[in-house]
Amino acid sequence: MHKKKVLLNRAMFSIRPYESSALTVLTTLFHHFTEAGNYELFVRRGGAVIHRAAIQVGEKGAQQQLNLDLAALRDTEARECCDKEAGTKYALAVNSIMGFYVSQGTGAYSVEIARTEHKERRALDSAAHVPPGDLFAVTLVRPGTYRAVNEEGGAEALIRVKPPDRKDYRAGEAVLVTCGAGAFKPKRVEITSGHSVVFRCETPARLRVELVDAAESAPRPRQEMRHTLRRSPGPPSHKAT
Repeated sequence: MHKKKVLLNRAMFSIRPYESSALTVLTTLFHHFTEAGNYELFVRRGGAVIHRAAIQVGEKGAQQQLNLDLAALRDTEARECCDKEAGTKYALAVNSIMGFYVSQGTGAYSVEIARTEHKERRALDSAAHVPPGDLFAVTLVRPGTYRAVNEEGGAEALIRVKPPDRKDYRAGEAVLVTCGAGAFKPKRVEITSGHSVVFRCETPARLRVELVDAAESAPRPRQEMRHTLRRSPGPPSHKAT
């Protein structure tokens, strides 16, 4: 009989902060291209570049959204700094979205996007901060209370994650939270386990979401009625006279 291997992604159940500066499983970063031009994409893991590509953003004739699985990216060939003919290329339209997520593993990734003609003009450097106009999403699985912090300004918000209800659970739902200058709006949100919180950045942000109070997701055992068994006294004994 053929045995099917089942792989458990332990990263999904580990207790650690989710950070925009280090993308891991259950986090997604969406970058918004607002200007046409030529860009360079650098994906790093542990500080080392694992993927490099050219991005051409045009006025029309290109796709509106592209999602990249950082855990699956591998360069098939080396690409020189100024060689525009070699290597991976992506074509997007103005006002398009490029999403970056991690499907598996325990690695932490960062993403950098810079203008080809002006290397110092970085459109995105996730290791530093999330720029205005971008989105950072976190999918929370373990029930409990989480704290979201913008390390750029110290703003905080609370997220309550409740256990799922099997009867009316809907996958893929998300709550939008705006990260503005000095505050989150709203400051308190509630989601169901497996749903996401999407932070829309209106100012440069370095976001961290951490568990501060774990909740017991399993239902408590019911208190059963106690029954006391008493032994019957039996027939009376007859003493000899």
